[in-house]
Amino acid sequence: MKSEDFKTRIVGVELPKGPRPAFIEFKEDGPYLNGARIDGITDMKIESKVDDFTRVEVKLVAKVHGLDDIKQEYSF
Repeated sequence: MKSEDFKTRIVGVELPKGPRPAFIEFKEDGPYLNGARIDGITDMKIESKVDDFTRVEVKLVAKVHGLDDIKQEYSF
């Protein structure tokens, strides 16, 4: 399912204030977020309640462009 399909499915639902919900699915080769496979996960917590969106907290290790790839020209 694409993220466009997810948006179409929730058209009649009033979304909570704050970040828009993402579409997460679990396949045999791992978790996917909005259709893209998530790599580097070190921890995941899933909390689900009736009549509310499921809260998923994901910890992962990543190389952050603009932080981890800065050329170090000076040392202190």
